[in-house]
Amino acid sequence: MKAKAKKAADTPAAIKTFLDKALTTPEDQLADALEAFTWKADKGDFHHWVPLFNFFDAYFERHVQSRSDLQLKCEAVDAAQELPSRNLVAILKVTASILENCSNKHLYSSCEHLTALLAAPDHQVVTATLQAFVALVRKTHIASIRYPGGPEQNARLLALAQGWGGKEQGLSLATRLHLEFYSEAKQRDGEVSGLKTIDIPRLDQHQGNEHELFSRLVTEYQVPESLRFLLLTKIRTAQGFGTLQGRRHLVRTRLLAFYVWFQSQPGHEETTAFFLREGEIVSELVALLQAESAVPEDLRTLALRALAVQLLDRTRHTPVISAISSGGQTSLLSMLMHKAVVSVTGDQSAAGSATAQYSMQFVEALLSLLGALVACSSGCAALSDAGVVPALLPLVRDTDPTHINLVSAGVRILEAFMDFNAAAATVFRDLGGLQAMIHRLELEVGHDTEQMNTDENAAVASTSEPSQPSTYAAAPPNPSDTKLVPYARRVLLKSLLRAVALASYHHANGLRGTEDDQAKLFACLKIVIERGQDFGGALFALAASVMSDLIHHDPLCFRTLEEAGLPEAYLKAIQAGVLPSGEAVCSVPNTLVALCLNNSGMERVRQTKALACFVPIFTSKAYIKALQADTPQALGAGLDELLRHVGTLRKEGVEMTVDILKQLCEIGGLPMPTKDDPMETDAPAASSTPAPAAEVSTKGPSPPAQDVDMTGGEQGGSTTAAQATQTPPQRAPIDPDAASYLPECITHTAKLLESMFSNYDTCQKFVQQGGVECLLQLYKLPRLPPTFGSSSASHSLLATFRALTVHSAADIASRLQPALASQFRVTLETAKGIGNKIVPELPATDRDTYIRQVSGTVGLSALAATVVRVAPSLLLSLCSTEGNKPEPILGELGQLERHILWQLAEAETWKQCLRPPKAPEAEASFGPPSTDAAEMSTGRDVLMAGAAPADADLLDDADTETAAAAEREAAVSSAGKGRKKTPEELSMEVLLHFAGTVRAFYASVAKAVHAQARRRDDSAFQPNASMKAASVTLGVILKRNLDPSNQVTGCR
Repeated sequence: MKAKAKKAADTPAAIKTFLDKALTTPEDQLADALEAFTWKADKGDFHHWVPLFNFFDAYFERHVQSRSDLQLKCEAVDAAQELPSRNLVAILKVTASILENCSNKHLYSSCEHLTALLAAPDHQVVTATLQAFVALVRKTHIASIRYPGGPEQNARLLALAQGWGGKEQGLSLATRLHLEFYSEAKQRDGEVSGLKTIDIPRLDQHQGNEHELFSRLVTEYQVPESLRFLLLTKIRTAQGFGTLQGRRHLVRTRLLAFYVWFQSQPGHEETTAFFLREGEIVSELVALLQAESAVPEDLRTLALRALAVQLLDRTRHTPVISAISSGGQTSLLSMLMHKAVVSVTGDQSAAGSATAQYSMQFVEALLSLLGALVACSSGCAALSDAGVVPALLPLVRDTDPTHINLVSAGVRILEAFMDFNAAAATVFRDLGGLQAMIHRLELEVGHDTEQMNTDENAAVASTSEPSQPSTYAAAPPNPSDTKLVPYARRVLLKSLLRAVALASYHHANGLRGTEDDQAKLFACLKIVIERGQDFGGALFALAASVMSDLIHHDPLCFRTLEEAGLPEAYLKAIQAGVLPSGEAVCSVPNTLVALCLNNSGMERVRQTKALACFVPIFTSKAYIKALQADTPQALGAGLDELLRHVGTLRKEGVEMTVDILKQLCEIGGLPMPTKDDPMETDAPAASSTPAPAAEVSTKGPSPPAQDVDMTGGEQGGSTTAAQATQTPPQRAPIDPDAASYLPECITHTAKLLESMFSNYDTCQKFVQQGGVECLLQLYKLPRLPPTFGSSSASHSLLATFRALTVHSAADIASRLQPALASQFRVTLETAKGIGNKIVPELPATDRDTYIRQVSGTVGLSALAATVVRVAPSLLLSLCSTEGNKPEPILGELGQLERHILWQLAEAETWKQCLRPPKAPEAEASFGPPSTDAAEMSTGRDVLMAGAAPADADLLDDADTETAAAAEREAAVSSAGKGRKKTPEELSMEVLLHFAGTVRAFYASVAKAVHAQARRRDDSAFQPNASMKAASVTLGVILKRNLDPSNQVTGCR
């Protein structure tokens, strides 16, 4: 099956060049073109290679899928149809190389062809296939997806992984083909059912082709399909066991198959049965390792990986660990560790008489075994007995660039071991491990005194004019302008930073080490923070986390950090624009909490307006990917913790959230009015009527809000605050393409606010600041898609209001009532002007204006249905008339519902014309359409049926897989057709959504009427005036809408 690229990926030029060459190469020259392939890129991305994998898949379909011998069918193969072994081996090697370097390799989808190639007559093809499987199932340090093998694949791998007999049978029997099975033959074949036995001695002397013998035996003994690959495997074993080269090939095939099978999620029963049959597999693997040079190194490497993979299963820990660690310092594990490190570093003095030379592949396999051991308590105990710390410590000092992956693995093992054993951290520091890691960190970061002086001089020259804090942080720089540090080096830096942070503390003694070591560590952290674009968001966040841990463990060290320039570097970095990375964004609240533990740090956070960095994060396209998944909720929880612990930042935090909403309104084409000091007003009046889209486009955005003096009157007016007051803040320019990602920005902002609104004081400040009005304006933005009111982004706002009404129900109701009145009134007037016209056939401009009004009504109605359940004051305002208005708000909604339902009924004929005509056979089977049935699509029946499916449509929109897919398209794909809906179809959809939403709103009002009565124990409880008014209003609405004589009139 061909792979599918699920995201747009910019393919590097070097990869494009190779793809163009490979895809245009004739088949007879394909092997020559692919054999020269070597991996030279950094971290791989599977999406870059999708065209090549699809090319390989098409080649497999032509040359693999059609071959009966690979499908184990007893059919004659054309002699001219020779297996293209050289091309297949080249393809499989390229596949393995690419999958080995891609973390998203789970997208590979040609496994059924690889499974078929396990039956190939060429042993090189079988080995290359297994190596491709190894690259696919091998888990990277950042991948969490385990590969699920299919039944046919696991069955073939299990057959290859089985042994050839134990001591009780004798290995000489391996050259004998022996297979017993029970056959249920068909009566017409003349065969006898029962036990059948295939027994052929000395098959290694048979000169025929294995597939020819296989076909003859299958035909003669009627071997069922489920046992055919097992028979083929036994034939291969018996034929190859007669020579040393053949036995080594069989061992290699068995170990590769076992490694892949064990990681392909086999069934528990299969695994248990395998180890019952192969009880000596661990001792056999250990024997291969103890044989040293008598066994080829590639087989010993595979033995190490076979031992390591068994540690993924807890039930295998005891036999594996006891076999490799018995003897403590003289055990096989200790001997292999010391010899491997000496082989890599070349330091013969550290190992005494150990002079063995191991390849990098062998050392990498050994480190994978150590990594599996350190993940369990019994494995850590074995490593402690084997002396893992002194054994691996020389690896940290190895500076050979080709060994960087080995050093990273060694540092990760030491970090995990110190995390498990507190005494190991002491041993590590006593052996100079902390100084060695700090020195290696300094080397990898590229820090030296001369470079630092150059950087500082450049920084002084660039900051000769003091920078002023602004209301909005700068947008992130373009990632294409900078080149990241190589991926392998970044992985090593992450491991070093984690290990240094872990080794720096022992109980409550804080940082241990000389002042010189501290200075080097702080300088490295500063460089990583200042050059975040070079090191990436993950390293930036990790450096900030280490700084935060230093402050949390010892708050008095803030002065030392301040002298090193770390807090100032971090504040400048986020003021210049947080890196568009989920890790970097999530690190900001926790780091600010740590900085605010010190009065000086808190003052700098306020002066630099650090919280303003979140405005571009939630209003810029660059951060859309970084805010996916649960990142907004995590940010909201972090900000909530920050505002709880640092109450003086609550005003700035609330202003930041309101500024995000105002910026979203500006992006959506509806600028919010600004106030000199919004915090002075306790309850600002809600804007009842939004500015039309046309006026917005002509008037332009409103001027930005002025900076507020964060330092307060007690600070006596600092210089920074005064300069900030004199210089008007500059907002980031609006992206002309912002409307395409605006719904996603609204979704992320709503999730942020939902997590923040768990504190009463924060909610009150938000209401007083005018945040509710800004939230309500989001339903009316002219640049939003016309279906926004029923989209998942709109539904996320409901969760925000739900969290807000827990603390401020009355305030929300007082601000929601005028917004509802204004929206219902405007939409009703437009609906009356349209009358009973067919909405999809209206002029495009009129239809778009009307549909947007209806969509806004859908969103506000759903919001009112949420608020009315917890805010009784809203119930009264919905059912009371004001001034000379003849109808209450609820009555106006009923009139609007009647008009829209009639419009749906009138549009039913238009909708029927869009349906494709039925086939003649279908029309004959169902009979001619009934005249009475056609007449039923008018009047009252349509009013009753028009709202019926609307709830389902509403729920379907709520459960869309992502807000991004729904809103960027600005239209929903038709079910099963893969096409966008037309504006006419979207208009019908919005009207149907309105019908369902209004019905849900009526149900919420009815529940609000009876909820108080149900909760009271007093049976004599009497409904109040608002409950009575709501009941009467609902009854009047139902009567009007169900009265067939009450029709909507208007010109067609």
